[in-house]
Amino acid sequence: MGERSWNDYKKGRTFTRGAFSQDEVNLLLQAICSYASDKPNPIEILNLLCSKSKSELPAELYGAWPKIAECLPERTVQSCHNLCRRRFNPDNYSGKWTTDEEEQLKQLVRDNQTAWKEITVLFNEANPNSRRTSGNIKDKWKQMGAENAAKRRVGPWSLKEGLELLDLVCKATDANIMKGSIKVVFKEGESSKRFEVTEGEVVIYKADQVQLCEVIPLIVKPKRAKKHLKAIDLTISWKAVQEKLATRSVDDIRNFWTIKFLPLFDESS
Repeated sequence: MGERSWNDYKKGRTFTRGAFSQDEVNLLLQAICSYASDKPNPIEILNLLCSKSKSELPAELYGAWPKIAECLPERTVQSCHNLCRRRFNPDNYSGKWTTDEEEQLKQLVRDNQTAWKEITVLFNEANPNSRRTSGNIKDKWKQMGAENAAKRRVGPWSLKEGLELLDLVCKATDANIMKGSIKVVFKEGESSKRFEVTEGEVVIYKADQVQLCEVIPLIVKPKRAKKHLKAIDLTISWKAVQEKLATRSVDDIRNFWTIKFLPLFDESS
């Protein structure tokens, strides 16, 4: 593909978007370590590469990221750099966020909108033992649902949420995978049964006792689902889906799809 550059995304070429796979992360980590190992102070070089923005890098490292990104030709140099600054930044406290910290972040965004530099300063002043970078704080806000953070539901997904997600994904991708004559109907508490299959309907009486893995084979064409939905993470806008399923964040939705739904399509084939 030729020599990489910071602005290779402007050259009219299409690059892979979306979450990095663990294999990609591992390749990047190996490439960074390999690059730094050839330098006089490898630890210092690693810290600079993973903590500084493009404009903050010393002149001798300006060409480092185009070189490192050669390990992932389908990703832009900027996306490789941004991922590593988030994942491997030595200045970033990587511990689990507490409930108090999440509430602080909500209040800071309410007071400061999305002025992330100001929010970062205020957050770190209030939490000197768990200082975080601006990128980490911004990512956490997205993970919490961003503007829908106050509506975000935590904990296990309900059956209704799971089925709503499936419907939204099908509409977003024009995937004709549903058995058109079968509908799911919720009639909570109207029978002692958990659910039953009648002509043209899957009737749910006790939604909290019914699993997705019991319902999906009844309403989905398995071979078509496996063919059309296995690779949608490369094309679908999870943000657009999240805007319609506002009680969950983008990360919640993507993770639930990957962990809960995709294995079901494999099992049904």
